[in-house]
Amino acid sequence: MKYAACSSPLTNGTNDLKDAYRGNMRRFLFFPFILALGVASARDHVAFLTQRLALATKNQSFSEIVPLASQNLPEKVVLSPKLYFVMGGRAGAAAFDNGIYIDLLSDAWRSREKNAPMTPQQMVEFFAHETHHIGYGEIFDSRKRGHVPPWLANRMMELGTAIAEQVILNYGQSGFLTRLSDPFWFQSYGVVMGMDWHSSGITTSVLGALKRGMKPRFTELGVMFCGGRGRHSVRTPDELRAFSLKIGLDGDALARTSRLTARVDNNAVADGFQLYLHSFAVTKSGEWAVVQQGMNPESHLARRYHWHSATVRDFVSEPHTAIVGEPQGKILNLVDVRADKAQEALARDNEGARRFSAEGCTETNDADAP
Repeated sequence: MKYAACSSPLTNGTNDLKDAYRGNMRRFLFFPFILALGVASARDHVAFLTQRLALATKNQSFSEIVPLASQNLPEKVVLSPKLYFVMGGRAGAAAFDNGIYIDLLSDAWRSREKNAPMTPQQMVEFFAHETHHIGYGEIFDSRKRGHVPPWLANRMMELGTAIAEQVILNYGQSGFLTRLSDPFWFQSYGVVMGMDWHSSGITTSVLGALKRGMKPRFTELGVMFCGGRGRHSVRTPDELRAFSLKIGLDGDALARTSRLTARVDNNAVADGFQLYLHSFAVTKSGEWAVVQQGMNPESHLARRYHWHSATVRDFVSEPHTAIVGEPQGKILNLVDVRADKAQEALARDNEGARRFSAEGCTETNDADAP
């Protein structure tokens, strides 16, 4: 639910949404009490209210409200507010959900001339101001859901690439991959670029911005991002082979590494999270980092997995630099350093299954599965 109740002029695109919400929430909590007092005092002014309502309903300029409210919003949103007139003393106005309430008794003290009713233009500006707040509320809510509007995506690409450039120039390509593999640095990176710190959308938006921003500057910066979310994730091996062909790396080896990291986090770490995002960053020398994210279908929480080739000694023994997410209780982690006996038992069972498959029909080969 979105709240707004204020008397300042139309704001511009740089206003802080959270501060505005905090102040408007306090005003909204007092609104019912003030409204009750206003109704009590309005019982003796029926004729006065009737006159004011007649003037308000004759206003032919209400079609200007939405265009005026949309002028300074940083992105396009659909605005279709419901306008109401009430009698509530000095409450002024309030906006919540998609309704805007204007107080016909308060316009007297809000106008410069005492007891002068609002002009048609003042009413339009007043409703436009509250509609403007509703538009900001829609933008704020979309950011909390992880949706990145085009204007923010472009800013994140430019800022994220600029930060990556400075890190690479000062610490090298390996230093940049080391930082990507640190979950706290990565999360802070996303916040600086413009995402909410607690949103799972940070992972998708940061990696998407870096993929778009770093690709045209690969010759200069030497880091390429492959993969992405959903259907883009399964194309990672093909992207790695195409990239390797151009610069002389072993594309098949990189594609195999991509598949292994995905299989480990999807299967060997049995935590209830299914991968939906897989991003593979690789340098000219072949050093790589993987950032991938899974979603729990029941809790709808996300978990992120970080890898860096510089720290991987064995793909099935503590290969991660970090796994970050809310605790979900006990899990089965077959790549834990203490899981060697479980791995041996699974290997024996797998060998038996392959012999059975060869004797009974044909042996399957899933080496090329994503």
